[in-house]
Amino acid sequence: MIVVLVLGLILALTYWAVGAFESSASAYSAVQKVYRKEQGLVFLNSALYKLAELLDKDNNDYDALNEFWARPYSFETPIGTIEAKIVDLDRYIDVNLVGRNRKITRVFENLLSLLQIDPQLLELLLEWKGDRPEEFWPAKYPPKGKPLDSVHEIALFWDKRGDLYGREEEGGISYPGLLELLTVHSGGRININTAPYWVIRALSPYIDDTLAREIIAYRKEHPFRSVHELLNVEGIDMDLLYRIEDLLTTRSRFFKITLKLEGGNTALTVEAVYDVLNKRFVEKRIY
Repeated sequence: MIVVLVLGLILALTYWAVGAFESSASAYSAVQKVYRKEQGLVFLNSALYKLAELLDKDNNDYDALNEFWARPYSFETPIGTIEAKIVDLDRYIDVNLVGRNRKITRVFENLLSLLQIDPQLLELLLEWKGDRPEEFWPAKYPPKGKPLDSVHEIALFWDKRGDLYGREEEGGISYPGLLELLTVHSGGRININTAPYWVIRALSPYIDDTLAREIIAYRKEHPFRSVHELLNVEGIDMDLLYRIEDLLTTRSRFFKITLKLEGGNTALTVEAVYDVLNKRFVEKRIY
């Protein structure tokens, strides 16, 4: 009987010791994970401010896709690899100007037509932002009544996911998602040096597929230093330039910086929007 009791006591103590060891090991692992995450955030923040500093030092009189900031970067740290990407946001259509700027509104209408999206989206967008009285509201969430903080808010009142995130029609025709072509941060004009194909097409009904591709091909070799240099592109005359020049710029004000850190068990991403005019970050997310 005594042997049984002693054996039971030994097994109980052993179980407790193993459990304590596992708990200690688990706690140590958790502490290490938190420590690595904190280290990662230090590296990412350092890289973020360094890239912002480089953008501040860019003295070119234009921003184009052949510049240093437009290339992806990759560099090593003691805890993993950081992938960096910078995109200027002035290449897109500012959705918060739609309904408030007549010409930008027309460009947005052209874009919906090109992407074959129901123009009712525009009506709901204006109601969502409070730019027009609410008449018919079919969505689950009530109108916000103020400018968008993110283009993804459109998904709260427009449930056609193909329109928002891209779709392929019969015959192999692909359309990009509307959200890929919009922004909530801009200086008010579209950078013709960086604008994507569909945004260029939306600038005017007079810009067809051929002319849009001519603009893109020309700027690869000769970035526009001023909007008037568009006259160097075959197919653009003074009449067309007059129609679109108020929409355009060759400089960008807002840049989205994305940094991804991966190494070991550490995976972190920092996204930030930097305003080069005021030299400050206007948005920052960590996940």
